[in-house]
Amino acid sequence: MRKIKCCLVLVLLCVNAVFAQTKLVTGKVTDAKDGAGLFGVTVAAKGSQVTTVTAADGSFTLTVPAKTSALTFSYVGFQTTEVKADKSDISVALTPGNNQLAEVVVVGYGT
Repeated sequence: MRKIKCCLVLVLLCVNAVFAQTKLVTGKVTDAKDGAGLFGVTVAAKGSQVTTVTAADGSFTLTVPAKTSALTFSYVGFQTTEVKADKSDISVALTPGNNQLAEVVVVGYGT
């Protein structure tokens, strides 16, 4: 009977270790100017290949490895932001970038 109890405890500890290898992170990405949710922001777990894209209201859900230390938020026209992944609910306000085009080339076709 004692061997059965020891085996059961060992199995439960192994199952717990398997489930503890990931964590669920949710949140919302907004524009720092007006607070509107940003659609299509890339959210990536630093140090892994786990990524997602925000929904129409700026919300996201991402299952990241437990060892993930930070999340990276990138969007065209905004500065890339890195935030610590120490909470399960993260809100980020992206600021517009000051990257301006040096030149624009326009090509016209006619028939």
